[in-house]
Amino acid sequence: MEWWQNPEEEPKFRRYLSLGQKKQTLPASTRIFLHLSRILVGVLFLISGLIKLNDLLGFSYKLEEYFHVFEQFFGLPYEVFGPHSLAIAALIATIETFLAVALLMGWFSSFTTSLLLAMIVFFTFLTGFAAITRSIHDCGCFGDALRLTPWQSFSKDVILLFLIGFLFLYRDAIQPLIPSFAVNTILVIATFFAIIFLGYYTYNHLPIIDFRPYHIGADLQYNTTHTDPKTGLIIARDYVPFSLECEDEFKGKVILIFSEDLAKIPDEVAKKMVALAKQWQQKGFKVMMGTASPSKVIEQFKQKYHPTFCIAGQDQTTVKTIVRSNPGFLYLENGIIKGKWHYNDMDEINTL
Repeated sequence: MEWWQNPEEEPKFRRYLSLGQKKQTLPASTRIFLHLSRILVGVLFLISGLIKLNDLLGFSYKLEEYFHVFEQFFGLPYEVFGPHSLAIAALIATIETFLAVALLMGWFSSFTTSLLLAMIVFFTFLTGFAAITRSIHDCGCFGDALRLTPWQSFSKDVILLFLIGFLFLYRDAIQPLIPSFAVNTILVIATFFAIIFLGYYTYNHLPIIDFRPYHIGADLQYNTTHTDPKTGLIIARDYVPFSLECEDEFKGKVILIFSEDLAKIPDEVAKKMVALAKQWQQKGFKVMMGTASPSKVIEQFKQKYHPTFCIAGQDQTTVKTIVRSNPGFLYLENGIIKGKWHYNDMDEINTL
């Protein structure tokens, strides 16, 4: 008889980790609801976590918004958590994704359901607070992939709170999908490193899937002039056309550079960008830059690096939304976005 067939003989550390198979003596109806709850919660948390990992910078911007609200309503200084938004975003996304996989696989049932319960209680408080005060218009639960109103987010969290509470009550009945302790241990380690790698890759390059109105294939001219039938708002709102200060970016082959803050661009990146821009211009591409930096910073950048391209002002939120990189690059052909690059990948633009 193997140890998992006799729980009394199960090693203590394995019983604590819940990586081995356990007996389950629940009524059929309870067992079915337990499985359905496990799948629903696991899948929702997995989707939410992966969306956050896909765009850690975007999630960090949403956290910054929450931290400003905390300062306004609770007097908690923004400086306490605000400067660490990116690290907090990475931590939350990593934990959320790992817990989702752990729940679906049946790992660490006591630990997993306890932490899930703690997270959903906190999330429910946040979404309820946002709904009542109307301080946050979108919870950011699913990034730009699915925007929910505060009350929709709160309702979702209340349902999840009930399901996770049920899972917590019957946590000892959650069985691992794979009974082998060794295999589960390997999968746990592999899952953890896969999550870390995904977050690292998307942060140092660009989101693998782009849910914003500035994705490859989008008609930038259309999105900056037409309204969304669902919201009645301009699809790519607050975008400032380059033609006001430079040239028309919607005609011909154009490389647009965007920078949230010119002062934050690493020196070696700025030098390389300016040098490459000259090559692109020699190939016949129009090159322009949009930045949210004040005019004083723009002049300092010009004096230090002597760029040959036009630099125009752009809305800060728009710049941060267009491309998750400082600087970031877009390639347009008659207004259609044909390519996007992080500054770590700007050498690839030479292949155009």
